[in-house]
Amino acid sequence: MSEKIISEDYLKFKFVEEVVLNKDQAFFVERSPDAVNKTYLSHIKQINRLDGSWRQFTGGSKKDMLPKISPDNSKLAFLSSRNGQPQLFLMEINGGEAIQATTLEKPVLDFDWSFDSKKIAIKAKARLDSKTTSDFLASGYEKEQKEMKDEHQRLEEQDPRVLEDIVYRADTSFFRKGTFNQIYIYSLENDFLERITQDERNYSSPGWFDQDHILVTISEEPEALSDTASLLKINILSKEQQTLSTFYYPDRVTSKPIAFEGGNILLSVMKEGNIAGQNAYIGHLQASGDFRLINESVDRSADAPIFTSSVEGLCLVEDSGKARIYRFNLENSIFELLFEPESSITNFDGDQNEIYFTATDPMHPWAIWKWTSVAGSELLYDPNQDYLTSHKISSPEEFWLTNPEGQKYQNWFFEAENQNGQKPPLILSVHGGPHVMWNNAGTMWHEWQTQVAAGYSVLAMNPIGSSGYGEQFAQLITSKWGEADARDLLSAVDHLIDRVNPDRLYITGGSYAGYQTANVIAIDHRFKAACAQRGVYNLISFWSTTDIPKFEEFEWEGDVWERYDLLWHHSPISKAKSVQTPLLIIHGENDFRVNVEQAEELFAAYKKLGKEVLFVRYPRDGHELSRSGEPLHVIDRINRMNDWFDRHQ
Repeated sequence: MSEKIISEDYLKFKFVEEVVLNKDQAFFVERSPDAVNKTYLSHIKQINRLDGSWRQFTGGSKKDMLPKISPDNSKLAFLSSRNGQPQLFLMEINGGEAIQATTLEKPVLDFDWSFDSKKIAIKAKARLDSKTTSDFLASGYEKEQKEMKDEHQRLEEQDPRVLEDIVYRADTSFFRKGTFNQIYIYSLENDFLERITQDERNYSSPGWFDQDHILVTISEEPEALSDTASLLKINILSKEQQTLSTFYYPDRVTSKPIAFEGGNILLSVMKEGNIAGQNAYIGHLQASGDFRLINESVDRSADAPIFTSSVEGLCLVEDSGKARIYRFNLENSIFELLFEPESSITNFDGDQNEIYFTATDPMHPWAIWKWTSVAGSELLYDPNQDYLTSHKISSPEEFWLTNPEGQKYQNWFFEAENQNGQKPPLILSVHGGPHVMWNNAGTMWHEWQTQVAAGYSVLAMNPIGSSGYGEQFAQLITSKWGEADARDLLSAVDHLIDRVNPDRLYITGGSYAGYQTANVIAIDHRFKAACAQRGVYNLISFWSTTDIPKFEEFEWEGDVWERYDLLWHHSPISKAKSVQTPLLIIHGENDFRVNVEQAEELFAAYKKLGKEVLFVRYPRDGHELSRSGEPLHVIDRINRMNDWFDRHQ
């Protein structure tokens, strides 16, 4: 008999990601929750491409991640936290001992192999007053002294904390004074590391252009408010920086450029204008200086390009609830679907004849697949197969609805069993973003499956505003959050009302979906209880506390002081008096995307008005609480949400 999925099963799951190939082998990262240390472990594994066998490549009790194979296929480079914060390590491609290549004071964030495999370009956090050449510690005593000095400086910066920029924190931490993302070059031939940048700016991850030059992008100053970014070519010997192009990119995090040696360059760009709901574009810069967007013809977002020849390559495209692989040819402007996957692809490597990819679907939420132009797709490795075989998995029913304006939107219904002859209750699960695209599994798989096993049917969807259905579809909610999008969510509930218990309807979601949860219960009273997570509840105060202040400017087509009445009208907190639904508010205390003050404001308003409300704060966690928060917090969050719904029947 199949077992029921429970929230604590989260600790049993393994997640696969970051697959890379050489001629004979595939390497990938397998990540698993570590409840004891309140984090996640990750190791690199290897698949033999000839016989499909796999083996553990790295081990230990820390994080090994981001494997990259040298172009000459002799070495594997990766990041590891085994000796503290992430540093660069090297291993022979057939295994052996891992050699630590960097011992920087700050974490290594990303890196890229040179075309001749003799150098590695590195992006790492760095204090501008630190050394710019190799700084290998001669003794444990020296390391201890540096750690003490760094901790002393960190405490000094907090007492008092002096701020000069509008964005002074991100993810779950404050920026360190005088610390920026800088570029290093590591030479394998002489085991020498040198920093080649020393500017008060944050460089993107580097990509090699030729043997003597790397490519990076930077946002113009001030980063948080800039509308443009520049593509730079840096000479690794002279350290001279040349601007190749300036492009529209109003985003604090600039994109990594890639090049085919000495030739075509690809990078993420945006069309000038309002970026709310805009597709993600891949820009192609030719040696002549001509520039075009390679995915403009398909009206879908594209990302993660790789070259398979000097003019051909592959990339990921979001389309109708799946991420698919497209092929492109820069000479004849071909941009077309390579194959139709059964699951949604998250990461890949290969060429136009054979690809290894990580993907997710309800029956295989985190697995590795192989596709060939001859045989199609084949499941290669599913780390959770034993668990999935012994537990009852809910396979969703897909359906599409058409709203009054004629837009079709995609839905998935996970149906629970009847309870004592009664139809099951329904949880409406809304996605965040708002311009993202859900599939029928992925990061929500465990939460949805747990809720179905607990007796709740679950409804998930991609309503208007979602990405993956074209720019017009995504931009239908610009300056209009909480109107037609909320109507379409409720229409989907109406569509299923005969298959669920109409007296036990619930709603939940995070970020924009936390907004939507609080908005819906203020305008509709059908829900028995609600759970709003890490949401935006006051659009007036949100912009000044988020790490993406320009986001609201685009979503609402103007500055706060130009849209004050509109923003207040659309803020869930302004409608608090109308709420009749008991609300559970969940938020991470270190959420710097949507600051916890948003939850504090809504909680205070509900309490003052005498509404039934409960506020749960998770220390240390940020905006990724539900996806990659501390493992026991992920479990506790699901339990509290389900308990809240159970309590309100």
